[in-house]
Amino acid sequence: MATFGGITDVPGASENVEIQDLARYAVEDHNHKQNDTLQYLRVISAKQQVVKGINYFITLEARRGGLLFVYETKVWVFSSNIKEVLEFNPVVDSTTNTETGQIFDVPPDSIEIENVARFAVDQYNKDENANLVFVRAIHAKKQVVQGFNYFITLEAKDGDSKNVYVTKVWEFLSSKHLLEFYALLDNGTTVTKTGQIFDVPPGSIEIENVARFAVDQYNKKENTNLVFVRAIQAKKQVVQGFNYFIALEAKDGEITRKYGTKVWEFMNSKQLLKFHILLDYGTTLTKTGQIFDVPANTVEIENVARFAVDQYNKNEHANLVFVRAIHAKKQVVQGFNYFITLEAKDGDIIKVYETKVWEFLNSKELLEFHVLISNGTTSTETGQIFDVPADSVEIENVARFAVHQHNKDEHANLVFVRAIHAKKQVVQGFNYFITLEAKDGEIKRKYETKVWEFSNSKQLLEFHILVDNGTTSTQTGQIFDVPANTVEIENVARFAVDQYNKNKHANLVFVRAIHAKKQVVHGFNYFITLEAKDGDIIQVYETKVWAFSNCKELLEFHLFVSNGLTLTKTGQIFDVPADSIEIENVARFAVDQYNKKENTNLVFVRAIQAKKQVVQGFNYFIALEAKDGEITRVYGAKVWEFLKSKQLLEFHILPGYGTSLTKPGQIFDVPANTVEIENVARFAVEQHNKKEPANLVFVRAIHAKKQVVQGFNYFITLEAKDGDVIKVYETKVWEFSNSKELLEFKLLKGAV
Repeated sequence: MATFGGITDVPGASENVEIQDLARYAVEDHNHKQNDTLQYLRVISAKQQVVKGINYFITLEARRGGLLFVYETKVWVFSSNIKEVLEFNPVVDSTTNTETGQIFDVPPDSIEIENVARFAVDQYNKDENANLVFVRAIHAKKQVVQGFNYFITLEAKDGDSKNVYVTKVWEFLSSKHLLEFYALLDNGTTVTKTGQIFDVPPGSIEIENVARFAVDQYNKKENTNLVFVRAIQAKKQVVQGFNYFIALEAKDGEITRKYGTKVWEFMNSKQLLKFHILLDYGTTLTKTGQIFDVPANTVEIENVARFAVDQYNKNEHANLVFVRAIHAKKQVVQGFNYFITLEAKDGDIIKVYETKVWEFLNSKELLEFHVLISNGTTSTETGQIFDVPADSVEIENVARFAVHQHNKDEHANLVFVRAIHAKKQVVQGFNYFITLEAKDGEIKRKYETKVWEFSNSKQLLEFHILVDNGTTSTQTGQIFDVPANTVEIENVARFAVDQYNKNKHANLVFVRAIHAKKQVVHGFNYFITLEAKDGDIIQVYETKVWAFSNCKELLEFHLFVSNGLTLTKTGQIFDVPADSIEIENVARFAVDQYNKKENTNLVFVRAIQAKKQVVQGFNYFIALEAKDGEITRVYGAKVWEFLKSKQLLEFHILPGYGTSLTKPGQIFDVPANTVEIENVARFAVEQHNKKEPANLVFVRAIHAKKQVVQGFNYFITLEAKDGDVIKVYETKVWEFSNSKELLEFKLLKGAV
C-alpha cells in the first residue's frame, strides 16, 4: 500500500491506460492554456503520490511539427471527474533528451533497451542469415532525432562463442530500423558519438563494397572507365547513418592512380558525395570543421565561383561577369563550405569579391557574397559585425523591406527616405543593423531595425524609433523606457490580459497601459504596468511579454506590489508572496532538481519566504520547508528562470531560520480585507448555498486566520445577508493548489 505523501513508481506506466489518458489530458490542457499545438505520442515513465487524492508525475513524449520533445507533468486527481494539471514543463536537465542531437546514457537493463537490443539481433539474423542468440545489453545510449537513435553494446551467442556487438537502431513512432550492427573492435572503441571519425580496416568486405560503389558511381556520372584495384585507407564517421572516407587505387587505362572518395550510407542506400584524384596522397580532408587551402584554378573551384556570381546576379538583379578565382579554401562540414576570393566585372570595372558557398550532395547554396573591403578584412568569421555602405542597393532593399514589414505588423504608414548607417553580421545567413530615416506623416524620424536574411528570405527582428541620445538598442539585455500610450504597447498589454484570462479563467478587462519598458533579447521583452477592471474594481497589474517575429508569449502577470516597486530594473531584488502558485512551482522544481542531483528524497512542504531579481529572466531566492524522512527542515534555494526553462543554482539547509511560520499546523492571523480572504469567504458562502440549499448573500469578512497544512486551512468569520437580516457566520475552507473545499460553515450564536 502506498504511504501518504510518499512517491512511488507506477509499474508498466507506458502501457497503463489510465496514465496514458492523464498524459493526453495534460497535453490538451497545455495546448489550451498556451495556444500550443503539441501532439501526444507516448508515456515514458510515471510516479504517483498519495495526498488528498493522488498526484501523478508523468514523463511523456510529444511532437510539435516534425520535432519530438519530452515533458514532465504533474496531474492531481481527486476523483473520477476532478483532476487538474499542476505543472507542465519541458525536460531541461543536462541528462535529459530534449535537445535534438543530444546523446545520453540510459539503463541497459530496462525493458525498453532489451526490446530494442532483441530487435537488433533478430533483424541482423534476417539480413545476414545468421543465428545469433541475444544474451544481454551491456551499455546503452539514446539520441534525440526525429524519433530516437539507440546505441547499444550487447552480448550475443554465436554458436558456443559469446561475443560483444555494437548496434544502432532508429525508432520513430511505432517502427524500428536497424542502421548498424557489428562486432566490437578489439580495443573497445565504440562509435556512439555523433560526428566521431575513426579508422576502419581498408581490407574488409564492408570497405571494399563501399569503394567499389564509389568507383562505379563516378564512372556513371563522368562517363569514365576506372577499374577498382584496392582500398588503401578508410575512416568512418557517425552521422544519421555513416560517412565513409576512403583512399583507394583505381586503374585509368594502364595507369594506376590514387583517389579520395566520400560516401554516405543510410539504411540500405548509398550516395556518392565526393570523388577526386589525390594529388599528394597523405593529406586527408576528414576532420570536421577543418579549413584548408585548395588550388584556385581547378574546374571544381571555377564551377563553384561561377555559381556564386550567377546566384548573386539573380538575388540582387546585378550583372556581374565572372573573370577568375584568385584564392580558395574549403571546409569540411556536412558537405563542404567553399570560401573563394574572385574577380568579376561590374560594367567596365573589375572588382574583387568574397563568397561563401555551401555544397551538400548535388546542391549548392550561396551563403555570402560581398565586395572585398579595401583593407583586406574578410567577413567569414561567424558572429563578426562589420560596417557596410549605407547607400548601396543591397542596404536600401533591406531597409525598404524593414519599413514595409513594420507597416504591415503595426498598421503604420511610414515612408522610407534613406539608410543612414548600416552594419552586417555573419550568422547562418546575415543580420543587418540599419539606422534609417522614414516619414511618419509630415515628420521625418530616425529608426533602427534589425533584419535577418537567409538564402532568399528576410525576417524583421526589430524595428523601433531611435532614442534621442542616439543610444542604439542592439545590445542584448539593455532595458529602456518606451511610451506607454502607443499602439505597439497597447497591443502587447491587451494580449497579456487576454492570455491571463485564458490561463486563469479570469475576466479582466483592459483599461490602459500606465508605464512600459522594453528589453533587447532574441526578440524583445516588454515590461508593462497596466490597469484592468476586475468586476467593478480597477486594479493595477504588472506583466512581462516576450515577442519574437509575429509571436508573443506571456511570461509574467501579477497584481502590482503595494509598495510600488516595479519589476523592470535589472538587478533589483524585491519581495514576492511566498504562497503564490508561481513561487510554489519554482520551489517544487528546486526540490525535485536537488533530489535528482543528490539522489535524495526530500518532499516539498511549502514556501516560507520569497524574493525575485530581474536579470536576463529572473532569479528566485526562496526559503522553503521540505521533509527529510519524518523531519521537516528549512532550506534556501536559488533558481534562474528564462523563458520557459528553469535552472537550480543553489540549494542548502538554512540552520537557525527564524521565521515564526515554519511549524506545520501553526495558525496565524491574516488581514480580513484582502482579495485572498474575500475570495475564500465568497467561495464558502456559495458552497453553503449549494449544499443546504440557502440564499445567503456575502457582505464582508470580519476576521481571518490561516493554518499551514498540505495546502492551507482558512478560518474566517464573515457577515452574510439572510433575507434582510445580516448574520455572522464562521467557516473553515481547505485550499490546495487551485482547488478549495468547504469543511465547516455555521451560524455564530448570538451574533446578528
